[in-house]
Amino acid sequence: MGDVSFNYRTLIFDVQPEQVFDALINPDDIEKFMFGTGPSSTWEVGAKVYWKSDPNGEFEDLGQEVVSIKRGEHVEYTWHPIQEMHRELFASEEAYEQAKKERTTLRWDLVDVSDNGMPGTMLCLNHTGFDSEDSVMLQGVTEGWIFFVSSLKTHVERQAQESETQ
Repeated sequence: MGDVSFNYRTLIFDVQPEQVFDALINPDDIEKFMFGTGPSSTWEVGAKVYWKSDPNGEFEDLGQEVVSIKRGEHVEYTWHPIQEMHRELFASEEAYEQAKKERTTLRWDLVDVSDNGMPGTMLCLNHTGFDSEDSVMLQGVTEGWIFFVSSLKTHVERQAQESETQ
């Protein structure tokens, strides 16, 4: 596993860490904030994490598994290697075969930052283990995670607002 990582943090207002945690593992929430794609698991240490890459597709076993999980605090799982659909991104077969060996890990940390009675959560996404700054997987997840974290933030903040008005 390499030393390069992608880290992203955002503050989620009016939402407790437990609510963000639930959204990260609840199939209905995942489907909404990841637009029909994303993970599925029993969310126990050692359990497989299946991945759906296409909203019209099926969940696939891409070799991912839950590494660590603690309610309201964090979710960590291994990430899938480069897939066949990524082959065209490489200049040579050798580069593609080398990239398939890269193994990374994704961790979502949730920190309670409630202040003066206002709930809040600092969401910290850490995707670690990239072989280099030039990793094709790193380049792909960088934009992807920013998009999905923004979508998750909007989703849970909207849920919190809707529950307040009911």
